[in-house]
Amino acid sequence: MNLSISPKKIIRVLILIVCVIAVVSLVSQLYKFFMFDGKERYLINLFSLDKEFNFPTWYQAISELICVLLTAVIFMAAKESNDKFKFHWLGLSFIFLLIATDEMLVLHEQIISPLRRFLGTGGFLYMAWIIPALILGVIFVVAYYKFLRALPSETRNRFIVAGLIFGFGAVGMEAVGGRIATLIGQDNFTYSMITHVEEILEMTGILLFIYSLLLHIQNHYPALTFSVKNKD
Repeated sequence: MNLSISPKKIIRVLILIVCVIAVVSLVSQLYKFFMFDGKERYLINLFSLDKEFNFPTWYQAISELICVLLTAVIFMAAKESNDKFKFHWLGLSFIFLLIATDEMLVLHEQIISPLRRFLGTGGFLYMAWIIPALILGVIFVVAYYKFLRALPSETRNRFIVAGLIFGFGAVGMEAVGGRIATLIGQDNFTYSMITHVEEILEMTGILLFIYSLLLHIQNHYPALTFSVKNKD
């Protein structure tokens, strides 16, 4: 049996899922703030991009785990061809595993309050976790600069665009949300919409990265096959 994967078909399905999530979440927030005066409802929270442990969170975690799988596949192929940057692919797989774990367990949110109290941050740095995130981002760019330079130009450009979209959502919009939270709090429609933009940008960045990885495999490892071997 030959199992073929079409990057375009996969990306269309993921785009459709993201669009449905975004629309349903928006409707849930309109319903919450303009029909229930901001009161919590289980079904609203289940579909809201502004909440955790719900359908949007599960989708995002699964999409990040897809990145883990694809980068691991490329690592194995790069190892087979003795690519000198093979361990950079393994590093990406580990990074996405951490991101997916954080998405599922809501880890970075746990350090916001302690870090805020320790550093005395507010305004755009109200969500204090973005400070270590920015530091780690700089370290990542330095560590992966040569790797990015060595990539085929089309793959490199897609990776950079995907990273910028994801980073602007995760850190940039989080900073804007922090400023809004400082001024008017978090339990309001304005803050909810900032969170929606943040999450949609993150989903879009991951979606584009998955597409980029699939195209990279298609274009540079066209003969890649999988087999299950029984070793004694």
